[in-house]
Amino acid sequence: MNPQPIQRLQNIRITVNSTNNANDIDQRYTELIEGVKTFSGEQRVVMINLDHFYMQTSEGKWIIYKYGHAHALFCAIKFGQNFIILAVVRAIIANKAIISKYFVQRLLLHFGKFDKDLVALKMEYNNNSGRANNNSFQQNIPWANDLGITVCLYILRVAAEQFDINGFVMQGAIIMLFSPASTTNWAPPKPEEAFLQILNESLEEFLHKCLIELFQTFRLDKRLKKTDVLDFLYSLIDKDHEKVFFKAMNFDLENRSDDNNNTDAEITDLCFKDILMKRVNVDVLVQQRNKRKYILSEQLEHNNFKEINDAFKYYFDTIKFFKPSHLKIIKQATHVDIIVGLRQYLTELFMQQSRVSANYSDNMDIDNISTFTQKRKRYDLELNDWYNEIIKLHDDLNSFSMSGEFSEFLKNILELINGSNFALSRDLDEIDNQRESK
Repeated sequence: MNPQPIQRLQNIRITVNSTNNANDIDQRYTELIEGVKTFSGEQRVVMINLDHFYMQTSEGKWIIYKYGHAHALFCAIKFGQNFIILAVVRAIIANKAIISKYFVQRLLLHFGKFDKDLVALKMEYNNNSGRANNNSFQQNIPWANDLGITVCLYILRVAAEQFDINGFVMQGAIIMLFSPASTTNWAPPKPEEAFLQILNESLEEFLHKCLIELFQTFRLDKRLKKTDVLDFLYSLIDKDHEKVFFKAMNFDLENRSDDNNNTDAEITDLCFKDILMKRVNVDVLVQQRNKRKYILSEQLEHNNFKEINDAFKYYFDTIKFFKPSHLKIIKQATHVDIIVGLRQYLTELFMQQSRVSANYSDNMDIDNISTFTQKRKRYDLELNDWYNEIIKLHDDLNSFSMSGEFSEFLKNILELINGSNFALSRDLDEIDNQRESK
């Protein structure tokens, strides 16, 4: 990610916090939000998690100042997904935005997918007949059609603490149950079927989202010990109970590691290792398909492959870490995303040694020297672990269990290491050890 726009927005935020002029605050916050909206969702998550950059708080304060407590949530949703993420909603509500029954009813009526293809067909038909203009359909786009599911569920959870949630109904489901122009032989559908049809998703997808929300609730509230709801959801699943539960638990686990966003966290390490293994396995399957000229199943090509690849890219772009033990997993890989990503990581890691040494200063006090020494020791241990693992694999370079792309990667990375300061310091340490032994 380019650090320049982030630094520019940080400077704007510092200016906002240091001024008391209302007009200046409005102007600066407007510039701040417009700048944030240019980032993608994943980039904003990384930016928000920086210790020195509390963007969600700034957005929450700005929108309440701009539109007031009663209209803040209405306008935030209107700005779309590039603005309203879960952290921003929490900041808006924390700044005492008003959640009214009317707001929740509007949210339930408008939340859902907007079929752009159907609108395009309508526009084409009306253009041919000369009876409508193109802008009329754009004006009818639902207000909350692109709101994220996690944001919507959070708002409903907060609303449920204030109101009786049973009073909120989905208008579409009610019309289906009580049709105003039904035939004599018309039979109303079951409420569950009407609800799922309005949501435009299968029962399995709906139960999957319910399980995800339930696991998040268990995580947030440690006092919840009863399993009545879990037993109820389990009874609704027709088959493959373990598969549905595992899928939801895996999703929640990966989200928790995203929240930690820390390479030292055990949960982050486990999740990245699991995703890395899946990504390499897919790569091996693709190699076998190309060699034997058979087609992978449609499910793997279109669903699982895309999910695994997107998850791997997200983890690498946001957290970006590998460990020496991962080399044994990656040695069968051939895809450029995996090999090049690892090469970039190790290049930065071994080239960083000269910068670490340059940070040392004779003017440091005792505490700073001690901290610097501890960091340097951890860094040297990490480099040694990488070097030892690379040497082991290099000795087994002609093994059939290693892809040609990975073998070429090992040769290149070893040349890089031998030409770095790490190799020089390692040679000097060996000379010192030999002198001490004599």
